Amino acid sequence: LLFQVAPVGASFALSFAEWKLVGPPEWVGLDNYEAVAKDPLFTKTVRNTVDFALGSVPLNLAVGFGLAYLLHKWRRGSLLFRTIFFLPVVVSGVAVTLLWGWLFNSQYGLINQTLALVGIHGPAWLQDAKWAMPALILMNVWSVGGNMLIYLAALQRLPRELYDAIALDGA
Repeated sequence: LLFQVAPVGASFALSFAEWKLVGPPEWVGLDNYEAVAKDPLFTKTVRNTVDFALGSVPLNLAVGFGLAYLLHKWRRGSLLFRTIFFLPVVVSGVAVTLLWGWLFNSQYGLINQTLALVGIHGPAWLQDAKWAMPALILMNVWSVGGNMLIYLAALQRLPRELYDAIALDGA
């Protein structure tokens, strides 16, 4: 309560005040919220957030489940692939940023170089407003290993009797 609820409550209360940190806060009511709502970047920010969520959440869940389903059965090398798919979750944020910066570089990036091999001129991924959101969604989906691990654990907890019943029903 002390370290989570109290700071959130204090922040919420201070959102109705103007506080210069020197002296007591001055109550302004909903003025702060009105100022944010009138800001032209507010609607663009909300739109970008919704686009990112609608693009990355379903894709993350679907890819995570698909990988878990593929790796569910014991096959040769499945432990290696589980590790490979989970590795991006534990890699340092700095390393991931450098990796994706290199992959999406418009001049010498690996993605554009690969596209050039088949005659396609790749876009300026992170500099072009049209391509930045798909690039960010792709970066987010790259760390799908956490979802995969949760789905894999759930699939492995299913009792064998359910698989037998499904087979008897002809599914």
